[in-house]
Amino acid sequence: MSSVKSKKTLLENAYSNVSDKKTIKIISKCINEMRDNEDYILPVKERVKITSPLLRTTFGSSNMYRVGVHAEGSCFFHSILYSYSQEYRDSTPNQQLNLGHRFRKLIANKLSKYYSSLGFAEAGILEEDLYCELINTGSFVGEETWVLISLILNINVIVLRKDSIYCGAGNFDSNNPTFVVINIEDKHYEPVIQVKSSGRVVSQFTKKSRPIVKLKKLYNRECVRAY
Repeated sequence: MSSVKSKKTLLENAYSNVSDKKTIKIISKCINEMRDNEDYILPVKERVKITSPLLRTTFGSSNMYRVGVHAEGSCFFHSILYSYSQEYRDSTPNQQLNLGHRFRKLIANKLSKYYSSLGFAEAGILEEDLYCELINTGSFVGEETWVLISLILNINVIVLRKDSIYCGAGNFDSNNPTFVVINIEDKHYEPVIQVKSSGRVVSQFTKKSRPIVKLKKLYNRECVRAY
């Protein structure tokens, strides 16, 4: 659990045990400030604007949001599915949980088809070990899964932190849509979306969309290998 989330839980508990209006107001303000921090894991389906100065500057826009997904170990799969599927976005939290687990199983069962083309064996990553990780809905995943999902779904995946961008998450194919995910303290993933002034949600970005153009520049600046 994030330390920020732990502090927020303590504040929420304190909030429920006080009656003084001034104290309640102070605690409420602290809770809201923590919710807007990129170190805080959001409740499922809650949207909060990206507040990191680096990411706000990079996006060049204030209409970028992260969205809460289940944090039971399959958060990366939930994040990708949120961006990929309108059905998932419209579903209840319980339905999303089930859809995310089904999606994870689907990816795990496709591993054998793609394993040899990904160079995992040369890197010492055994197929059976990776399959066991993928099939376990409580197991946190890393770069191998980012690359595998990118290949299976024909998408690009850009993984961010509040103050940086991860390097080497597969090759960027400009013909494919790009999904953006934020990593929270190496413990949780959440999808990043754009909400237009009309209210329309953009969860899959084209190569010419402003957020992607900006993120590619950040990648080129911070990473050894450019897209």
